[in-house]
Amino acid sequence: YSSATACCKIQDAVGQVLDEQSDFDSFLSNGYRWNWTDFAGSAWSYSTLILKGATFDIATILAPAATGNQDITTSGATPSGVLLFGTGQTTADATIGSEAHLCIGASDGTSEGHIWSSEDDVVNTDANMRTDTTKAIGVATNPSTVAAEADLTVSSGKYTLGWTTTRTNSRFFGVAFTDA
Repeated sequence: YSSATACCKIQDAVGQVLDEQSDFDSFLSNGYRWNWTDFAGSAWSYSTLILKGATFDIATILAPAATGNQDITTSGATPSGVLLFGTGQTTADATIGSEAHLCIGASDGTSEGHIWSSEDDVVNTDANMRTDTTKAIGVATNPSTVAAEADLTVSSGKYTLGWTTTRTNSRFFGVAFTDA
């Protein structure tokens, strides 16, 4: 599930109902605060990656209709690295399907790699996964057919995704960081 409207959303897989939703509120002297806008009342455990310090630029990325370069603008300096995340969904805030995909990638503009994982929880369960050290981000369809993948380069004020395979509007999130 991917969303451009909240940091965390949990949907009920059976009824397609939003169970929980939260967003980052603020840094505290000893941590950070979440703002829960929808809470199911159940105890859930969440893993978080909270970044503070240098300059960070966050982008929602939609894969283009055709292969080629896609520039993502940053706040000015050359990014020292980019983290990429996504599900590869082509519709924002879409209802949950019977397959779950997750991809995580990273690049410093020279070295890059990503992982992709999928699970199909229909009657015949199958799981697929892929590790790639030649692309910064990628998502596949079952069973491991590449749907979208890209290389990444960095330059002043931007990073560029070089899509070698694409599926129109596959959704990813990018976090570019620059040394302070």
